[in-house]
Amino acid sequence: MYKFGGEVYYDEIKNSTQPILLLAGGIGINSLLYIMQTAAVMSKQPISLMYSSKTAEELIFKVC
Repeated sequence: MYKFGGEVYYDEIKNSTQPILLLAGGIGINSLLYIMQTAAVMSKQPISLMYSSKTAEELIFKVC
């Protein structure tokens, strides 16, 4: 298990191929980006990240 400050955890399941779904809103993406990077290196599970905010101006990361 990996702990990323506060109450955010990633509990790796060894040899699992079950997908990982990460959901983030606003600044909550910061912890999940780190978890996503760690999981991408440490596991073989496919990873999806869904990120949202109330307005486009509140987005920390944008795809142009």
